[in-house]
Amino acid sequence: MSTIPTNPGAINCPVGSGAPDRVLVRLKRYGYAGAGIGCVGLAGVGVAVPGMPTTIFLILASWCFARSCPWLTDKLIHNRVFRPFVKYLEPGAVMPLRAKVISLAMMWAAIGGSCVLVLSRGAPWFVPVIIVAFGALGTWFIVRQGLTVATVEKERAMRHLAGRRAATRAKPRGRSQSSRV
Repeated sequence: MSTIPTNPGAINCPVGSGAPDRVLVRLKRYGYAGAGIGCVGLAGVGVAVPGMPTTIFLILASWCFARSCPWLTDKLIHNRVFRPFVKYLEPGAVMPLRAKVISLAMMWAAIGGSCVLVLSRGAPWFVPVIIVAFGALGTWFIVRQGLTVATVEKERAMRHLAGRRAATRAKPRGRSQSSRV
């Protein structure tokens, strides 16, 4: 059996054994898992340090865990801290109105504070305009979230009703076809 030409210090593997591929896959998985754990650590710091993001690090950790160890994703999502929010990850979940109002109020307070701070530091006029534009985009996404799900639910209910009506019309009334013979 021929061997792969090696450099001094390289692993000598038979051709076609797939051993280098397995090593690379394992290294990638460990790398993703390590990056995910690091992101969870940064998210933990973000919980305590004002101004440091938390959510984006948790999203990155989930992405890394999904590519390395799916059980770590389950552990992250079903953690006792995040357990109350798991129901909002389901498709068709609706953001409660109270959460929308609070998030929009806090978001626009931060946008207003950022604009005042940026203008007081002598930034060009278009910087606060960009901040407000992105705030408007975020507002549109938050407001739209519940409306989209509500229309989906309405359509489901209408299809369900239409299906029930069609099933009711398809039923033969009176004697069955087999007893008419």
